[in-house]
Amino acid sequence: MMIKRILENLFYYYNARHFLSLGEGTKINPTASVHCENLISIGKHSFIGKWCHISIVEPSSLSIGNFVCISPYVRVPGK
Repeated sequence: MMIKRILENLFYYYNARHFLSLGEGTKINPTASVHCENLISIGKHSFIGKWCHISIVEPSSLSIGNFVCISPYVRVPGK
C-alpha cells in the first residue's frame, strides 16, 4: 500500500506541473489521454477515468469543477 501511495503522489505532482491548475485529491487514470494540459484546470477531488481523451485547442480553455467524475471512454474534443 505504501508503494501505491508514493506512486500516486508522484503521478499527482508530475501532472500538477503541467496543468493550468490541479486541485488536491484529483486523480487522472494513467491510460487517459489529455492534450494541451496548460489550457486545462481541474478542481479538487475530481477523477478522469480510463481511456478518456481530452483535447483542447488554443485559444480555448477547459475548466473542470470540484468533485467531478468523468467516466471511462469519454471523449472531449477541442475545437
